[in-house]
Amino acid sequence: MTTRYTRNLDSQEEGCIADMHYFDTGSQSILAYATMYGSIVGWDLRSPGTAWKLENESKHGLITSFCVDSRQSWLAVGTSNGSHICWDLRFHLPISTVIHPTNARVRRLAMHPTRQSCLISAIQGNNEISMWDMETGSRHKTFWASSAPPLSITHASNHSAFSVCLANRDASPMLISGGSDARVRIWDFDKPEDSYIMVEAANDVVNPAVVSYKQQLIDGTEVIREVYGKPRPGVEDVPRRGPDTPPPGHHDCISEVAVYQTTQWLVVSASCDGLIKVWK
Repeated sequence: MTTRYTRNLDSQEEGCIADMHYFDTGSQSILAYATMYGSIVGWDLRSPGTAWKLENESKHGLITSFCVDSRQSWLAVGTSNGSHICWDLRFHLPISTVIHPTNARVRRLAMHPTRQSCLISAIQGNNEISMWDMETGSRHKTFWASSAPPLSITHASNHSAFSVCLANRDASPMLISGGSDARVRIWDFDKPEDSYIMVEAANDVVNPAVVSYKQQLIDGTEVIREVYGKPRPGVEDVPRRGPDTPPPGHHDCISEVAVYQTTQWLVVSASCDGLIKVWK
């Protein structure tokens, strides 16, 4: 393969690239990238040249992630101090800002698959993933896989979701997440009680606690909380022939998850130790 286009950035002036997305508007083939120091650039690969450039104000923090809506009419930027900034791609202007109550770092952003004004945001700590309406500034829903009190602003666990992706299963939207606890979770928007841990971490106990998902309303936000019950009754150990089967899960933080549909649904997870796994 040969290189078709190259663009060199000034790391001292712009910082490194924090996130990148591709989309085709019909008239333009856009590779959009965001740099840590605030530049969001639409690079037209057909011209080639810069189709547009936005400058995020430094007071909002360093850019950590961004996403573009399916109609390419707006994009949202997440930053290191918990800011979510919505930009109008028609007029190239910021139109709304939502700040997380704890100013926690935004880890990853994604657009909701069916609600055009809603944004999915993975936040540092408590495995928190929240759905924000960028028109009203309200937090509609939060997925919470932490022992800390739901929506707590004073307590936080060390684990975070590093990657999220969304898909429609039987016309019902679902969210797949992976992060620092090395688990892959499936969150069901319409039936929260059907959420589950799809892949346990390799170092999870053999006889895990019973996991369930409880729904409650807190300050106007629907919270889906992962709850651990009492461990299942132990099973008497039976001698096995040959070596034990190695655990199928990840040993390190999951840095990326994706979902693909061929003849069946496939979930792909990648971890920081270089492993890529495909699940069905």
